[in-house]
Amino acid sequence: MDLQDRQQNTRDGLHMASLAGAWTALVAGFGGMRASGHRLSFSPRLPSGITRLAFRIRYRDRTLQLTITPDEAKYELVSGEPLTITHHGEQVLASDGPVVLPIPPIPVTLRPRQPEGRAPMPHAQPEPAAERPLAADGPRAGDGPRAGDGPRAGDGPRTGDGRPDRERKTA
Repeated sequence: MDLQDRQQNTRDGLHMASLAGAWTALVAGFGGMRASGHRLSFSPRLPSGITRLAFRIRYRDRTLQLTITPDEAKYELVSGEPLTITHHGEQVLASDGPVVLPIPPIPVTLRPRQPEGRAPMPHAQPEPAAERPLAADGPRAGDGPRAGDGPRAGDGPRTGDGRPDRERKTA
């Protein structure tokens, strides 16, 4: 949202797709929400710098409020029949009172390995021009003209203001 009206379009209102993207990033990203198999699951995890995230979700005629902190998640059924959800793989029933669950630590895993022959190659550092030896049999690949060198389409005689002179013929 343009709070300083830099594009002079704030009067036009909100950009709904942008708001939806921000909501999705927060709820599905940090809230870890997924809807699958007629069930909601959550794997919330906040990055450092964010101390709290709270939102409500309406799902199958029920309203569920989540409050997430770095250490715990609180699930509260605001309206509707009891709802079974999943928190970090554990099934939980949200009903009359709030359910407060710890957020497990991130599991320590080994660094993933690339498949054989698919490891990324390090970027080659170009040699400084003065230190590049010439090949004995002529110029090396890459020693030729660079993009932008030489004639381009539309080159030719030009008028005084820089536009192509279409009336003069070139040999």
